[in-house]
Amino acid sequence: MDPANPDFPMRVLVCDTLLKDLPQHPRWWNYFIEEYSNVFGPGITEIIEDLSHPLQKVNVKGDHPYNHDWDCPYYAASMAEALADLVKTGPDMLLTGSLESIHNAMKHLMPDYYKKDYELKDRQEIRKANRLRRWLSGREVIKDLVTEINRKSSYEF
Repeated sequence: MDPANPDFPMRVLVCDTLLKDLPQHPRWWNYFIEEYSNVFGPGITEIIEDLSHPLQKVNVKGDHPYNHDWDCPYYAASMAEALADLVKTGPDMLLTGSLESIHNAMKHLMPDYYKKDYELKDRQEIRKANRLRRWLSGREVIKDLVTEINRKSSYEF
């Protein structure tokens, strides 16, 4: 957003996980633009940009279909965290930087998925990172449930 004009964005950056390489658009792009235009008007097409990352390419033909469902939340969270970090550390880049510079800055902030040279990690490294993230998030859920159960049981006495 432009702080001087916070009611209308200067850019709308869309991130998907299916794209192979920029500047291609995912197969759903035209449908997405049409729906966005229905809500925000045709002017939105002038400011919407595709900032996708090819994270789903680790899923290959023959994989179980649920791999996408298991992995996609971690990809989306990683992209959202990277963008949030850029808002804090480099808001000017988000307002005026090229898609490539923003894309590379995000890669730097996504070490679970990208190497230091900005190349995508190999399939096994990404799967391992996602398994670890699933384990840690599951552990947090269990810890929160136990804390909540203990808190509730202490009220009963």
